[in-house]
Amino acid sequence: MASLISTYRALDQVSEAGTLNQEPLDIYTISLGCADDTTLHHAAIKANILYEQERYSEAAALKLDIFATRVSSLSLYDPKTLEAKENLSKTYLAEGRYAKAAAYAEKVLEAREKADELDTDKDMIATIENLKDIYIAAGRPDDATVMARREDVAKQGS
Repeated sequence: MASLISTYRALDQVSEAGTLNQEPLDIYTISLGCADDTTLHHAAIKANILYEQERYSEAAALKLDIFATRVSSLSLYDPKTLEAKENLSKTYLAEGRYAKAAAYAEKVLEAREKADELDTDKDMIATIENLKDIYIAAGRPDDATVMARREDVAKQGS
């Protein structure tokens, strides 16, 4: 079913993908609980579908729930927690809530730096790129330039 959901999303048939994802999400929520990894995976798919439908406030609310669940069940430095937090920052960016987006992305970057043995270079680069995009959108060219330089250094080292 996951490949069918992905196919619908790739074909811009997002509402069909959302409908198809809702049934397993409901089943996993009831049978496994809200904090189960499979349930959170389907919740993240739902949040991404909401985002693709430009329903940013609903996507942000769901991503915030996912992040809160990850924090309560995993450490702040766990890659899944950091991914949830970074996804939330991207949603805030899309909403135009730059200060909130930057705050979340900066905390992700700080956590990745402290726990760099848990993360891949790819994760670090993605976080730096996200933060650079936020700074550009927020009209902070000096900060964006710093992130662009860090991105170049990180890409050379990977």
